Amino acid sequence: MSDPFFLDMLGGIADALAEHDYDLFLAHAPIPNVLELGDSRVLQQSDGVIFIGQEKQHEQLNELAVKGNHMVEWGYPVPGKQYVVVGGDNVGGGYKATKHLLELGRRKIAFFGNTDNLENAARHDGHLKALAEHGLDPDPNLKVDVPFELRRAREVITELLESKVELDSVICLSDVIALATLSTLQDLGVRVPEDIAVVGYDDITLAAYSSPQLTTVRQNIRHAGRILVESVLGLIRGEDVPDAMLASELVIRKSSGGLKRRPD
Repeated sequence: MSDPFFLDMLGGIADALAEHDYDLFLAHAPIPNVLELGDSRVLQQSDGVIFIGQEKQHEQLNELAVKGNHMVEWGYPVPGKQYVVVGGDNVGGGYKATKHLLELGRRKIAFFGNTDNLENAARHDGHLKALAEHGLDPDPNLKVDVPFELRRAREVITELLESKVELDSVICLSDVIALATLSTLQDLGVRVPEDIAVVGYDDITLAAYSSPQLTTVRQNIRHAGRILVESVLGLIRGEDVPDAMLASELVIRKSSGGLKRRPD
């Protein structure tokens, strides 16, 4: 719940539910085994369930879904799933972020974040696609598993810079990691974007108020919350609800050095 991304999405979910006269019952994650929810209040007292961040329990989610639960997950469409998925165009988002930096003349682009998650791995695939189109091979030294926890993120970023690895730009798997990167670079006397450009992912509210303002990939989080609600309500009504993929949009601000106009 400390992640601003999920707080923004939760706001969109709550607003959409209220419009349909539904109450929100919030169960805090992580849930080690979602099958344990089978006899819990979460399922017994709810008309439908929205899962966020449980994609590593694909088989358990399938088992719950085939029992007739009205389930929608925010995440990545895993092959063989039996539940509805709403997600973002992660490959497109990673591609657009990398292409933007390449078009600005950046060539030593670091990629910050853990790609064990399927959504994050897809963003990295988009990053690799853009590099390949420009005839560049990925540098394994520039793919860095930066943790989400801010103190550890600062430590990892500092260690990388002190190792003298050459980089001229950074793509981060979340805006939270990007904001930690901005702060760390500035504390170390590195100019953003003159020395190192920074691009985030999600476009949380704080992204427009950082210094410099953060270039990022917008997922339209609150709209995603609304789509999740519309999908689960469709299941409750007995409708055949398809998966939904939200388009990604590059929002150019000052941190990448590519601002040509004021973003909306």
